[in-house]
Amino acid sequence: DKDSEDALRDFESAGWSVEKSGARAHIWGRAKCPANRRGGCCISVYCTPRTGGQNHAKNLRRALRICECVTTTRKEKT
Repeated sequence: DKDSEDALRDFESAGWSVEKSGARAHIWGRAKCPANRRGGCCISVYCTPRTGGQNHAKNLRRALRICECVTTTRKEKT
């Protein structure tokens, strides 16, 4: 849906990788934070979310906002 697509664009703008799952997967794909380390943030993206499109997009954006891996990575670089 449109709201989820916009949220995925926000992830890509923030440097996250968005990977589509295979044809037999139960989820549409995953968004992974740019810290790219073990235990880093990884968010499942559903094509037919149980909570509705707008709520799913809101939850995706919340995960993007609270990711501590990116904050920690930025602090380590400076």
